[in-house]
Amino acid sequence: MRLFLSGLIFLAVCGCSQPRKVSYADLLSSLTNLNQMASLAVPQTHLISSYDRTGANEDNNYFQGKTKDGQFILADLKGPGVVSRLWFTGDPHNANIHFYFDDEPTPRMSFKWDVLGRGILPINAPPLAMAEQICWRSFLPIPYSKRLRITVEDAGYAYGKAPKFYYQLNWNSLPQGQTVESFSLPVLDQNRALIDTICADWEKMSFPAIPPLERDGVLPPGGTLKLFSAERQGTISGISISPGFSNVPSPAARSALLRDIVLKIYWDGQTEPSVSVPLGDFFGSMWQRWAGQSMFFGMDQDAFFCRWPMPFRKGARIELENQGTAPVSIRWGVSSNEAQVPLDSGYFHAAFNRSGANAVGAPHTVLETSGDGKYVGCMLGVWSVDNSFWVLESDETMYIDGGKKPYWQGTGLEDYFNSGWYYRKVFERPLHGLPVKSPFRTVQYRLHLDDAVLFNKSFNMIFERGPDQASKAAYDSVAFYYLKNPQPAAGQVGNATWRARPRSRLEQLTLMTDIWNLERFNDLPGEIDFIDRYIEQYNPPFTPVLKLRQLMCRYKDSNISRAELLQNLDGFLTSADAKVRSFAETLKKFYSEPSVFLLGAYCNMTAEVYLDGQRMLTAGNPEQPVVVPVKLEKGMHVIAVRALWQQYPYWMQAWIESPAGLLTDGRDWKHAVNPSGEWAALNYDDSKWNPAGCVLEGVKSPPEVPYVWAAPDPYVNASSKVLPVCPGDPWDGRGFVVYRKFFEVK
Repeated sequence: MRLFLSGLIFLAVCGCSQPRKVSYADLLSSLTNLNQMASLAVPQTHLISSYDRTGANEDNNYFQGKTKDGQFILADLKGPGVVSRLWFTGDPHNANIHFYFDDEPTPRMSFKWDVLGRGILPINAPPLAMAEQICWRSFLPIPYSKRLRITVEDAGYAYGKAPKFYYQLNWNSLPQGQTVESFSLPVLDQNRALIDTICADWEKMSFPAIPPLERDGVLPPGGTLKLFSAERQGTISGISISPGFSNVPSPAARSALLRDIVLKIYWDGQTEPSVSVPLGDFFGSMWQRWAGQSMFFGMDQDAFFCRWPMPFRKGARIELENQGTAPVSIRWGVSSNEAQVPLDSGYFHAAFNRSGANAVGAPHTVLETSGDGKYVGCMLGVWSVDNSFWVLESDETMYIDGGKKPYWQGTGLEDYFNSGWYYRKVFERPLHGLPVKSPFRTVQYRLHLDDAVLFNKSFNMIFERGPDQASKAAYDSVAFYYLKNPQPAAGQVGNATWRARPRSRLEQLTLMTDIWNLERFNDLPGEIDFIDRYIEQYNPPFTPVLKLRQLMCRYKDSNISRAELLQNLDGFLTSADAKVRSFAETLKKFYSEPSVFLLGAYCNMTAEVYLDGQRMLTAGNPEQPVVVPVKLEKGMHVIAVRALWQQYPYWMQAWIESPAGLLTDGRDWKHAVNPSGEWAALNYDDSKWNPAGCVLEGVKSPPEVPYVWAAPDPYVNASSKVLPVCPGDPWDGRGFVVYRKFFEVK
């Protein structure tokens, strides 16, 4: 029999006369308790969602019923219990959402839909609860003592018609013998200090330290290298591995290492590994290097790391297998202890699976396993050859214990990963993220810390291959799960050739998108390596521009001094390529002359950019950002952009860069449609103008489909770091829109 509520100290029900009261601080503390992942004594998570009950793709406007006064019911839950996750998106026409606790006649909490996107909710606590990736989601626990009813006012919701309201919520019941105080705003305020601490830990990824790289060895081709071995009980709490990328001369071969090397972990003397996953995929670098982090895996400098708690009772062995053709130097570290393993701890497992684009008509299996355990998350890579993101309409489905009906039914692929509408841009969060987004491929992860899915006999999770299984898309996945007893990993890794990274002709065209994504994770070493691989593979005519960009990466990553930069720029000033010479002249002036700044713009709307009332440049080519040097004195300045109407998609980026970094990043723009007067002037009164659209996180990262190609330039950490904005006011397509933003030169 399983006990419940991860991260807490439990009392056995039998023999207890006094019920245990679970505090709100207890619930919050579980949000940073990594050790609870290994426990099988956790609550069973349930999902309520707006999935289409007909099996079609209208995964919205489905509710659990209606109240007597005409409100739609999202959930009606009997306590005691906890809602651990909320997720909303769509266009519900600013309807009120209400939370009724314990049969009270009035809601304790209500808010209008439009405040979700503006981040002004009473339970807004980024990154625990926030608007992001075109949705609003929250991991702040919402406990209820007797009953919780969540409703939304009827804004005309109907099947297949606008407005459309998409929702998901996860909840679990407390076991007999435990009570909890129902959520209220005063309770939230009383725990504000703890919430702020957890939010800071999540924002900074401040979790247990990763083990140092204390050992080294060589992994021979066709051979193995043992990283850890013990014949006792204990728990592995961390693994760090740094392959010798710099010793491999070919950029393509360095990239292939991520899939050529397989990580294997064996428990209690088993002859088959319970973890069998390509090295890069296990640590989050699926298909390419990812210098990001989650709560449980990621990359720090050149070292892969994980923090999965991995208990074992009789022994453990960790090894690497090299299925490539060259030896690889390895540095590594493993953290472990010999403490007694709790009876309710499970054995960590990880399984790799893949299915090709030719598997049209069949879903992709993330995990199919038997036994007693829990599913705790996955990495998923999706690569469409349909030249469309339509494959992201794929719903996830989970079956447990041989059930014929789904235990868990989602509303869309990116919805499962706590996002919406095909994502905005790459990002990282402790429990979910998007390491890769480029036409038409995505890599995403989600980890179930407080919402694991338990099973007693079997578990099966699948993703559709697009609606009606009709998309030509390749899938790769890594499933993370715990079992009561060790078993062979449920997936298959095949050989190095079989699991080689997918390829697409579009990769040659998505050069700048891929580069900008690396910069969003502050991975300039990865950008240098990516450019090397691109040049090796395609030998493009603009190679000198890419070499100049690599020089700027080295400078901005503090690998060369300002003097060394200027000296190297001299070599590009004599290039046979006129464009390269022009770039080098601009950069030379920027880094050598006082008071010189860079003014840049990138948009697909025909636009004129003004600085303190003077027109400085014209932009509007979706394939080419425009950057010019300008002189600025100390003091306040204003940048204004006048853009003509453009049918969706539309975006506008404009920025000022000093040698020390960006002075404007895309936030705090104001805008007006068809304004009158001298709107470009510094002294113009724009106090009645409204904020530009998408000022919280920008529109989708340009270039946005159908645009794919952007010409390379040497301006590192510019377009990648600037939020693109769009009009927020109604615009009937006539006239123009003006954006304005003040900035200061100090």
